[in-house]
Amino acid sequence: MNVLIVGCGKTGSRLARQLTERRYDVSVVDRYAENIGRLGTDFEGITVVGEPFDKDVLANAGAKDVHVAVVTTTDDNVNVMTAQTLQLEFEIDKIFTRVLDPSRESVFKKFGLHTVCATRYESDYLLGLITSIDTDIQSVATAGALFEFNILKTSKQEWGKSPLCIAHYPNEVYVAVKRPDGSVVPANAANYVIREGDSLISTIIKTD
Repeated sequence: MNVLIVGCGKTGSRLARQLTERRYDVSVVDRYAENIGRLGTDFEGITVVGEPFDKDVLANAGAKDVHVAVVTTTDDNVNVMTAQTLQLEFEIDKIFTRVLDPSRESVFKKFGLHTVCATRYESDYLLGLITSIDTDIQSVATAGALFEFNILKTSKQEWGKSPLCIAHYPNEVYVAVKRPDGSVVPANAANYVIREGDSLISTIIKTD
């Protein structure tokens, strides 16, 4: 699979190295040669220095043969212009576009772009860390893995939803709901929805 990465900052360069290690064919574009230098001298992919949204620059990077493009510069305007060029001029279907300003994410999506908003992800992650202070945690160790069981109070936004529809962290599974009276209901119980006072019981698998 051919992957084009536009923007060779810390995120773009790291992704490029990770993909080449997994034998993907990777091309990288950045307007600054010093950013391309982040890839190291042993990088085996194609590198092009030039304006990210310039059609000729993208063509030199092999955009016409690309299956997936990732646009990850530090400028939202550059990102959306580059993504549109890739979409319209090179007809690339899978374009993942970085968005720094969460308020502009809906604009990107109107163009049919898959967005990645690090600002929102970081905020949500920190929210999870803070709210986890109000969580009961127990751990069970087995050979090669640690199972961490959490009991987390639900919020108003989660009431009325199925436990299986609530967002969770990687390797985390909701297994049950603890009712205010102490009773426990399986998370996959038919037609059960979360109610005020419920707590979610989850398990997180932490492998060595």
